[in-house]
Amino acid sequence: MAAAPEAFLVPPPPPPPPAAAAAPTEPAEPPRPRNGLRAAGGGGGKRRSSCGAKQPAWKRRRRAASECGPVLPSEFLLGGNIFDPLNLNSLLDEEVSRALNARTPQSSPLPQRGRDPVEILVPRDITDPLSLNAPGEGLRLASPAKSARRRHRHRGQQRGGAASTAATAGEEPARPAEPSAAATAPPCPAALPAPGRHRKRRRTCSKSEGPRPPPPAGAEKPKAPGKAAQRPRHQVRKFQYGNYCKYYGYRNPDVEDARLRALRPEWFAGKEVLDVGCNVGHLTLSIAKRWAPARVVGLDIDGRLIRSARQNIRHYLSEGLGADGEAAGAPRKGFPAALLASRGPIAAPQLPPDGPGAADFPHNVVFVTGNYVPEREEAVGAQRPEFDVVLLLSLTKWVQLNWGDEGLKRLFRRAFRHLRPGGLLLLEPQPWESYRKRKGLTETTYRNYQRIRLRPEQFPAYLTSPEVGFERCELLGTPQHSSKGFQRPIYLFHKGRGDAP
Repeated sequence: MAAAPEAFLVPPPPPPPPAAAAAPTEPAEPPRPRNGLRAAGGGGGKRRSSCGAKQPAWKRRRRAASECGPVLPSEFLLGGNIFDPLNLNSLLDEEVSRALNARTPQSSPLPQRGRDPVEILVPRDITDPLSLNAPGEGLRLASPAKSARRRHRHRGQQRGGAASTAATAGEEPARPAEPSAAATAPPCPAALPAPGRHRKRRRTCSKSEGPRPPPPAGAEKPKAPGKAAQRPRHQVRKFQYGNYCKYYGYRNPDVEDARLRALRPEWFAGKEVLDVGCNVGHLTLSIAKRWAPARVVGLDIDGRLIRSARQNIRHYLSEGLGADGEAAGAPRKGFPAALLASRGPIAAPQLPPDGPGAADFPHNVVFVTGNYVPEREEAVGAQRPEFDVVLLLSLTKWVQLNWGDEGLKRLFRRAFRHLRPGGLLLLEPQPWESYRKRKGLTETTYRNYQRIRLRPEQFPAYLTSPEVGFERCELLGTPQHSSKGFQRPIYLFHKGRGDAP
């Protein structure tokens, strides 16, 4: 057999060097897996599986506890930090507050439209957040919420349900005189409502329909869609008699009544006073508490205002007292001042004592519901003198709008006969320009406004005329007010001491 050529011979591998054979063999360190698990036998960092299938989640090994330790928060609302999460220290320093709140962080986005408004309550004293040491002071609203406008979400349902509502009520919709071609044609696809969502009704295919035929002479006018399904709205109270429930809130905000400065204490000390149109009784209670009259009667036509006036007695009784009823400056032994701020006044009038203290406040004031305008002239002649002072403050406009000139004249004559000889009448008329703003409250007020002939500037001349009988008139002044509408003159009318009722 011939020998193989040299090109097809494979040389044997060379023997290892002697130095490598003499050195001790060390196993190579396997590479560490990145996920913290043991490497497989064949390398590559894969997870070892006995059966080849993926193991369930509860059998898998979790990461080491050292790799997922607790992480402290790094972003806070209102620009706070880890030591001051609520950023209360910024309230002490305005420069720090401006620096921290210069840019709104991502963790506290600005309020968006349609969401609930953000309200922030800031205490008046940062060292007393619960107002335990500040009687009568509470939290103030730093960002007052604006009343959002209500949306009508069911307009589409009201429009769609108008036809079914009319059919249920037994009404028959108006029919045209002659059916046109457009009425028999199928509706346009764009005019059909989308299923599941109510969209704004669009008028389509109006050009193809052409002019609509006029309804017959005897046919009823079709009702607007959705009118039958709408609920009647709550009627806004018109305050026909000037009986505003928040009258003193916008006339005397956080200050005393400026009209008290035009009055003198000697007119009321030990006298019997009648306040006609007292509203919730702020001015009446101030007179009864400051100048110690023998009796003060507050009269108003609105019973709800009279109930509020009776509750306000406790507020005026608790002025100058501590939280537990002790005098101001005395050590507190009872409830904290926060109870007075959150629950209202805790002082209540005691039983009237016997002796000289029986006429002290609050036992010298009473509130009555009634109409002081006489309905007939016979009621004026039957009036007997009972009071030393009669107050008619901001009342004449409402009397004239509701009872006309004759009702106001009967009111003046009754007040004259209600006073004892030497009595005083305090009158504060509203200017004639303010009548026009309230003339359209009711049909009665509008009708009486057109018939008024006795203007406010003529009141002094009428009251001192023989028809009424006051001896003289005195202008006390016009109290200053931030609103021009409340800058009204106050007149004092004297009844003669020899005048009989």
